[in-house]
Amino acid sequence: MTTMALLTRLGARLPLAASQACAHRGQLRFAGVLACIDTRSLRSWRAAELRPWHRALAGKAKRKHGKREAAAAADKEEEEDGDEGGDEDSGLDPDQASARMDQTVQAFRREVAPLRPGRASPHLLDHITVAHPNGGEVLPLPAVGRVIVRDPQRMEVAVFDPQLVSAVARAIASAGMELNPQAERSTVVVPLPRPTAEQRKAMVRTLHRVAEKAKNGVRRARQGFLKRLKADKGVPEDDRKALEAAVQKVTDAHAAAIADHMAAKEKELLEG
Repeated sequence: MTTMALLTRLGARLPLAASQACAHRGQLRFAGVLACIDTRSLRSWRAAELRPWHRALAGKAKRKHGKREAAAAADKEEEEDGDEGGDEDSGLDPDQASARMDQTVQAFRREVAPLRPGRASPHLLDHITVAHPNGGEVLPLPAVGRVIVRDPQRMEVAVFDPQLVSAVARAIASAGMELNPQAERSTVVVPLPRPTAEQRKAMVRTLHRVAEKAKNGVRRARQGFLKRLKADKGVPEDDRKALEAAVQKVTDAHAAAIADHMAAKEKELLEG
């Protein structure tokens, strides 16, 4: 409701004296507009008379604020998705776009690595990193121990340095794989419970979601390259077409790599 419309409705509900008073007429500033009303009559009103309009204006302001917050959240999410592909390229070399797509594919593989079918594998823990307990460097698990598959539901990590056994067990337990490792002398025993059918389906849904996010990252790398190419007016038409074909080729190759890995991972989750 506009300010003038509100004042009109307000004036219609004021006592008659408000429109007839002259000597005792006062001024009320409302939303930057001066309205002539009988202030003595206004003071006799109950506060509830003004609450409906106050609530309406407050609700409108709150909705506008909510829309701004939602838009900011969407922009932040899009920026985070784009960050997986690395920094924005600055040239017109298709190899730069290909390198960014490589980063997106690698990020996809790392993100789906914890999805497991409940079957032991020597490379199941390769993505885990171990922090030295004395504040030293962070190393990948294969650098601090050797993974040994004892049976389909049990693995052992033979830790090279006995001082790192507890650190290795903590790293595996906090890797988001719902594993319960057990430290035993210089080794860490890792049991692998078999997932239920519902858990397998949930992992496949997660796999598809992460794969689609990775494909979007590849598409954004291509769109960024084409945008820079279009902005550069000094590129001859023949060279422009050749560059467009080259970046499309690397885009297709990376999208196919994501699709192939997703298909293999899905089969592993459902049949493993």
